[in-house]
Amino acid sequence: MKKERCLVHCAAGVSRSATIVLVYSMKYHHNTLKDAFHYLLEKRPQIGPNEGFLLQLIRYEKELIRTLEIVLLSAAENLSLSDSKNPIETFKEFSLLSAVGVSDTGDCVVGAPLKTPSAKVGAPLDSVGVVGAPLKTSSAKVGG
Repeated sequence: MKKERCLVHCAAGVSRSATIVLVYSMKYHHNTLKDAFHYLLEKRPQIGPNEGFLLQLIRYEKELIRTLEIVLLSAAENLSLSDSKNPIETFKEFSLLSAVGVSDTGDCVVGAPLKTPSAKVGAPLDSVGVVGAPLKTSSAKVGG
């Protein structure tokens, strides 16, 4: 593979292009989804893969871990690799660990730390995203 630069873009540069860059980082740089997400967020704060893309990224990360293309780091070990686990629960875990949420319109909201450090899976996120819109916890439901 040549070590050259490549421009990846989509209409807004928020969801589709970010997802492609995350997949590339996970596959070719052997990053966990969490590490790749935080790195990309640092470089482009307006990223926000939609909920469907995030669920697919979580599944892809599990596949890479199974094939040992991602080395587990202590932070990534918090995510369960159980096949019996519901992907929505895994998404909730990722949301809690990464301060990622889904707004009532289905948009990804990222960036702010959780209000309580002892938040549990399934607990509502109380944060304000990088995009500036507060996450409405009363009506935000992941997966339905």
